[in-house]
Amino acid sequence: MDAIRVLALTPDFPPARGGIQVLVHRLVRHADRLQTRVVARSSPGSQGFDRAESLDIRRAGRAGAGPASNLPLNARGLYEARRFRPDVVLSGHDHSYERFAPQTPAGASDAVRGIREFVVGTGGKSHYALTSLKANSEVFNGETYGVLKMTLSASSYAWQFVPVPGSTFTDSGTAQCH
Repeated sequence: MDAIRVLALTPDFPPARGGIQVLVHRLVRHADRLQTRVVARSSPGSQGFDRAESLDIRRAGRAGAGPASNLPLNARGLYEARRFRPDVVLSGHDHSYERFAPQTPAGASDAVRGIREFVVGTGGKSHYALTSLKANSEVFNGETYGVLKMTLSASSYAWQFVPVPGSTFTDSGTAQCH
């Protein structure tokens, strides 16, 4: 593979001013080493935004735009994961941090061809407590604010959760691309 494949799930694209989706937008616009696909909810003005951008954007909840266009955002993300075969899925909105072991779009563990998912919703609003551990979850934290730093190379990627000053939770690692 000549580039890392990243699938970004975001409810608000185009981004609201000051929202976390501004970072998603910057990531996908300036990630020339990546093959990136954005899955976002359809919203007023999104069609004009999509035409003006040179990005691979797939919409959830929009009639008449393909077989998966009316699916909810997470279901559309799974549909795109099956077709796009990314190395990494980045999603947010849940008010916690969670890293999953490589898995199939259906959620089965797959250490060889699986997709690693990061859920990073640690940017400002209150956190969610863990009610039950999800299948293939390797790390969960529902108490720490911070950001996920990704370092990408042609054949691998590294991650590091960087907490706000005064917090001690961290998570880091590396993985090879498919």
